[in-house]
Amino acid sequence: MKTIRVLTVALFMLSGFGFALAQEKITVEGTGDSQQFLHILAQAFEQKHPGKVVEVPNAIGSAGGIKALIEGKCDLAHIARPLKGSEKQFGLASRTFALSPIVFIVSANVQGIENITLDQVTGIFSGKIASWEELGATGGKIYVANRENGDSCRSVLENMFPDLKAAFSSSVGKIIYSTPELIEAVSRHDSVIGYAPMAVTRGAKVRIVAFDGAYPSFENVGKNTYKPVVPLGIAWRNEPLGLAKEFLDFLFSAEAEGMMSENGLIPAQ
Repeated sequence: MKTIRVLTVALFMLSGFGFALAQEKITVEGTGDSQQFLHILAQAFEQKHPGKVVEVPNAIGSAGGIKALIEGKCDLAHIARPLKGSEKQFGLASRTFALSPIVFIVSANVQGIENITLDQVTGIFSGKIASWEELGATGGKIYVANRENGDSCRSVLENMFPDLKAAFSSSVGKIIYSTPELIEAVSRHDSVIGYAPMAVTRGAKVRIVAFDGAYPSFENVGKNTYKPVVPLGIAWRNEPLGLAKEFLDFLFSAEAEGMMSENGLIPAQ
């Protein structure tokens, strides 16, 4: 009887091990700007392809994803900027799959302000405007959540609006090193202002304010009335094969485009 039990356990373990071997898996690392959407997309892909796993770990930034891709630590990298020439030398290529408006967000307790101008943003991030009351709003002292130098959203805003470069480089506020952490900071604390891709604000307890008179709607982005936009892309090294290619094909499918629109992204043309 004991021998039979041992054999049964051994067969069960071998069966489980065999299933693990049969399971295909890829890892997609990179920016927090598209992490939330890629989690959703990966789940949809796995439901359509039982036994195939697409892992999207916690964000490590565009540069971190590219570094992991070069070092062979991931199969694909999700990025929020174009590849640099020095990165392409490693056999990397990329393609933009969506556009996400960069939005200014405030804590839920900040009321009485629906639009913020470029001059006001510059004043806040430089420290010249220190309270919400100066803008006709409620909320008391303004707490600034900024991103690190080189962040994709910050880079887009600085290149588009040169006056923001000096303001963002001031010592006002706190530097936050990932998009999910910034969303959490604005959600959990009162009187905070920050900026992030619109897609990652869905479901968060934050308020999006219009910028220079334009709200970041799909229509306004399409007409270029709302200008700050970050490109969300996917990068690979050498020719994608197997599961990596299958996932890329799904990412650029009509079904995925529909999911992008549902999650606040504008599918790239």
